[in-house]
Formats: sequence, C-alpha cells, structure tokens
Amino acid sequence: MKNIAVLGCASVDSIMYMKNFPEPTPQTLIADRFYETVGSTGSGKALSLSKLGFDINFHAQIGDDYYGHKIINFMSKYDHLNFFYNFDVKSTQRHSNLMNERGQRISIFMQEASYKLIGDTKEVEKIINDADIIVLNIAPYCKDYIPLLKNYDKKVWCDLHDYDGINPYHNEFIDCADYLFLSSDNLPNYKEFMQKEVDLGKEFVVCTHGSRGACMLPADNKFIEVPIISDYDRIDTNGAGDNFMSGFMYAYLNKYNFQRCMQYGTIAAGLCINSPELINEDLSPKLLDTEFAKYYA
Repeated sequence: MKNIAVLGCASVDSIMYMKNFPEPTPQTLIADRFYETVGSTGSGKALSLSKLGFDINFHAQIGDDYYGHKIINFMSKYDHLNFFYNFDVKSTQRHSNLMNERGQRISIFMQEASYKLIGDTKEVEKIINDADIIVLNIAPYCKDYIPLLKNYDKKVWCDLHDYDGINPYHNEFIDCADYLFLSSDNLPNYKEFMQKEVDLGKEFVVCTHGSRGACMLPADNKFIEVPIISDYDRIDTNGAGDNFMSGFMYAYLNKYNFQRCMQYGTIAAGLCINSPELINEDLSPKLLDTEFAKYYA
C-alpha cells in the first residue's frame, strides 16, 4: 500500500448535541448529550486512511499537556498509523462543537495552536521524503509545510473545507495542491471556482454539499455528480468530509474510474456519520467493497 503523509492538525473536541441551535440571548441550556474525543481534520484523514490499509505518517503540533498526551495515546491504538508531533509553546488545540439535529455545526476554537511550526523540521522532511502522497491540511502552522514541500516532487491533496472563494488565507494552499477538495457551504458559485482551478492545471476538484451529495470536475471538464446514500443514520456529521476524501483516495489509488471514486467517497462519508466518532471503527476496504456492491453494483 502507498505511504501517505498527513500534515497537520489534531485537537481534542467537546461535542454537544441539541435539537436546535439556541437563540442568541442569555440563557441556561441542557445539552441532549455530550462527549469528548480526539478531533480535527488531520486526525480524521489519518485515522480513516489508516483503517483503509495505507501506511500513514501523521504530523501535527500539540501541547505537552494532558490533552496532547491524550492524542498521543489515542493514535497509538491504530495499525498503519505513525503519529509524529512537535510540542507547541501553546496548549493543545481544543474545539467545542455544538451540533443540531440536522447535522449542522457551530465550532468554537477554545484553544488555538501556534500560527508557526515550532521546532526542528528534519523529522517533517523525512516524512515528506518517504511519502508517496501528501495530504496537506489548512491550519495556520500548516503554511510552514509548504516551503518544505517545494523541495520534493510529491503530489499534494488539499481540503479547503468551507472556503468562500475570496479569502486570501487559502491562496498558498490552493497554489500548492494538485488535487482540491472543498465544501459548497460558503461558495454558491462552486462550479465556477472548480472550472477555474481545472483550467489552471488542477488534476481535479471535488466539492461536497452535505445532504445534497457531491460533485467532481476532472480535467476533461465533464462534471460528475453523486447523491448521498439515505440509508445511513445521521448520528454525528463530524469528520464526514475527511472520510469522503479518504474513501475517494482509496478508490483513486486502486485505479477505479472517477464515478466509482465518488461513490466510494459517498460510502465512507455515510459510514462516518453513522458513528459518533471521527471514523466508523468498522471502516475497512472490505466494508467499502461490500457497501459498493449493495448500493451501486
């Protein structure tokens, strides 16, 4: 299997569920349920890709504190996953996510990581050098990976999340990437953005639309659209986009056609939302194949 380097980022998240988001007025509320777990987009991709059998070297910046060591211990449980880290001068990144019954999220960053990559980069360069593929995430300190990546001829996959098409913060990540993923949440003219990036040389762009499915524009300029699979119960939507990208990568690296890649991404995302964690613990190549036969064959 391929060696994949996942660069940035890991956190510990507090997840709270309520039927509806509260009105913006002073009040006392009781959550329907609550739990705490390892989170962030780098964790979601590293965990799901490792469950799909890839050899993962995951690098992130964490604090030398209770939460940082919680992440270290959590990552150590997974086969095919090597977790490397720099200790941040700040505490471990922490999020508080408020979820409503429609799967929508309000995410509050209670503690951010430093905006710069802390410490020696020799370990990071070895991870990059050993990798067949790079997955670059978009935390602020992840910009410091980009000059290192320019020293190596590696294909870079990047998830822009809810990019609005305007924010200059994302430009360095867009320029660095060969393959782009994003959400249409804040980008109503997503097709125009996808077309522009393919015209500029991206190998393809994939855009997810939550409950409205996902679409893809390859270099042949023919859009591919797939709906969601409605059979999956929506328990928690955290990590759905990360798992979509991982399922897609699994199919792509197995040389399946683009339609099937999108379907595998849809399956992986559906399995994710069917679980309260960032990944479905049953995720495996065999399960993806079984679900594909069930829904598409």
